[in-house]
Amino acid sequence: GKTFTVPDKVEYICHVRSKLAERIIIPDSVKIIDNSAFLGCDNLRYVNIGKGLEKFDYNDEFSVEYENVFSMCENLKKITVDSDNKNFKVDKYGALCTADMKNIITLPANGNTEKYIVNDSVIRILDCFENCKNLKKLHIGSDVEYVCVGEADTESIVGFAGCTSLEEITVSEKNENYTSVDGILYSKDKTKLCLYPADKSGVDFYVPDSVERIGDFAFYQNQNLKRIYAGTYTESNLIFNFTDYQKDFQLPLDIYYSCKKEDYPHDYLRDNPRIHFEAKELPEN
Repeated sequence: GKTFTVPDKVEYICHVRSKLAERIIIPDSVKIIDNSAFLGCDNLRYVNIGKGLEKFDYNDEFSVEYENVFSMCENLKKITVDSDNKNFKVDKYGALCTADMKNIITLPANGNTEKYIVNDSVIRILDCFENCKNLKKLHIGSDVEYVCVGEADTESIVGFAGCTSLEEITVSEKNENYTSVDGILYSKDKTKLCLYPADKSGVDFYVPDSVERIGDFAFYQNQNLKRIYAGTYTESNLIFNFTDYQKDFQLPLDIYYSCKKEDYPHDYLRDNPRIHFEAKELPEN
């Protein structure tokens, strides 16, 4: 049926495999939930958590504590937690958090939240916003030390995958690790461009001169950009950042460099018709 109530006396939920269930009710007896318990619950919309839940079990070799246990539940609208639960709570935006408000586990992917302000007590942002298709604005608090944006060589999580409505990221001025310029997320010293919001308006973008590295998924799922002026920045990860680039090696936009073609370090890309050289700026047309 559409509502599945976990039987009383169950203490550990390992797997729930249901493409029909829209609501799952977790009784007070449940103490532990496996971190992949809801994988495949495609139509899950509502989750009710009892007062007994103590932790999510991140027992997989690839899992990270407090990663999003509902990351594949793209239709999830609302989570409720019993007010007597001492370990978890739902914040004012509808996100499931640890009771001490130091960790955000998930913001429901299909919830109504368009703007989320990360509490200053939060230290890490993993994939808690993954697939949040309605999220438009995100503000990062003062104490955040790490934002998972995805790095192809070190990280399996692409923290903002599916955030196709994200327009703007802002950062507290007190944050010592990150900053924001024109709604784009950078490292504090602006040497790394971490994330360009997928639905940020504008068709042209100039990579700042201070940038020494562009994150592997910084432009992932971008929908509006048509041209980028990269200047002297010639690292190929700027190219591989774009959705569907691997398909027939077709770039979805034009990239302009100030270097000469023969000085471009990636010879297999030199003749790509959408890569341009010896450009001082973006052309007018």
